[in-house]
Amino acid sequence: MNEEIKKLTEEKIAQAMKCETVEELMELAKKEGIKLTEEEAQAFLDEAANTELNEDLLKKVAGGFDSTYNCTM
Repeated sequence: MNEEIKKLTEEKIAQAMKCETVEELMELAKKEGIKLTEEEAQAFLDEAANTELNEDLLKKVAGGFDSTYNCTM
């Protein structure tokens, strides 16, 4: 796996996990300045399809909110 991929933040990984096609993932990588081969993109998508997100990352991907947050105005 290339070194650029290993340095991705949780936010970037969450964005990548939303990609449904190799082309989509490669375009996202290109925008982030990451060189990604079709084989690497396919391997990521294959692995992502078999991976469950932890609750915190799932909230970020889904755009959810923390119901335990108490906002007083």
